[in-house]
Formats: sequence, structure tokens, C-alpha cells
Amino acid sequence: MWAGLLPLYEELQSRGVEVIYDDRQVSAGIMFSDADLLGVPLRVIVSARNLKQNILEVAYRDKRFSEKIAMEHAAETLLQLVNDR
Repeated sequence: MWAGLLPLYEELQSRGVEVIYDDRQVSAGIMFSDADLLGVPLRVIVSARNLKQNILEVAYRDKRFSEKIAMEHAAETLLQLVNDR
């Protein structure tokens, strides 16, 4: 797990959000496909490029929402998106 993500992962888990952390060495397309098969409604996409800018990409599975968010606001934003579903 990328060091900066552990607090976010733990915060979401402690607030009752079920989190799937996929760090397999496969393409992003395979991970997205597998997430679709599992029915994951909200994706948090982490990349080295975005982490350099201290942001994460968030998208609903149905593509009705896609946005880049600041890491410092990630927990609050994700909790709101989960609760708004």
C-alpha cells in the first residue's frame, strides 16, 4: 500500500465503508473490469502522477460523476459520495 493511502484506508474502514484495495500487477483495465464484476459502485483511482500532485481520481461506476480531489479532503469527500448513493 502506498504510504500516504494507509490513513485514508483506515479512516474509511473505521467509518463503516467497505474498501477493496487492488494492488495487483495487472493493467488498470483488468482491475476496472474485476471491480465491475464485483459491483463496486465507487472507484478511487490512484496513480503516481496524481499522487505527485497530492490528488486522487474518484468516479462512480456508471460514470455519472468523475472528479479529481485533494488528498487532504479525500475522506470527507468519499464519505459524502458513499452516503449520497
